[in-house]
Amino acid sequence: MCPVRRVVVREEPALHSLDQSQWAQLVVVGSQRRGGFAGMLLGSISAAVVMLARVPVIVARQPRA
Repeated sequence: MCPVRRVVVREEPALHSLDQSQWAQLVVVGSQRRGGFAGMLLGSISAAVVMLARVPVIVARQPRA
């Protein structure tokens, strides 16, 4: 069984996520809902990871209140 690693960074999060994904089988990123039209789209960080990662990516969102 593979370990789960949690990595929290403040600068260049998409770059760090992609760097860490080299050894991953799956990447999970969070996404904040913005509401309106923008809320239907992915954030810039999650979109970059989805587009560039070479492994499957899950974008986790909080349910609407």
